[in-house]
Amino acid sequence: MSHFVAAATIFASIPSWEILGGPKLPATLWCVFLCALGKFALEGKVNPWVAVGLYLVNGAQFYLAPDMTADMYQIPPGMSVLAKKMLSLQGGSMICGGAYLAALAAGKSQAQAFAAAFAVNGLTAAKFALTGEAEEIGAPRTGPLVWAGISAVLAGLALK
Repeated sequence: MSHFVAAATIFASIPSWEILGGPKLPATLWCVFLCALGKFALEGKVNPWVAVGLYLVNGAQFYLAPDMTADMYQIPPGMSVLAKKMLSLQGGSMICGGAYLAALAAGKSQAQAFAAAFAVNGLTAAKFALTGEAEEIGAPRTGPLVWAGISAVLAGLALK
């Protein structure tokens, strides 16, 4: 099912890529590819770890290398720092989803998978606040630090 969710998310994000000047074709091809994977996964022909790999590898790419990602998706030069940070944030969200799927593929419970995803979410929020990324866009560190705390509490509560 996660392949269909990913395809829907990419489809919904196409207008934002257009605003940045990027073409629709790469996102459209991803949607087709993910829907085909979803069909095969529902038929038991695709290992659940394929979704984990896609979420983690693509998430890491967006999160750690937003400039490279923008080039790969043919976004014209000149993206603002804020746009790059939002692209990186999108990658962090994919990594959270990958952590959730990895826990499920490893046989963990829904609650444990939720805890894993929110632990990763808290780490990405703390990194954003503590490494100067928030200041780069003129944002106070308070919001991401509070979100890191909320994420830690939610992860802990899920394990009770």
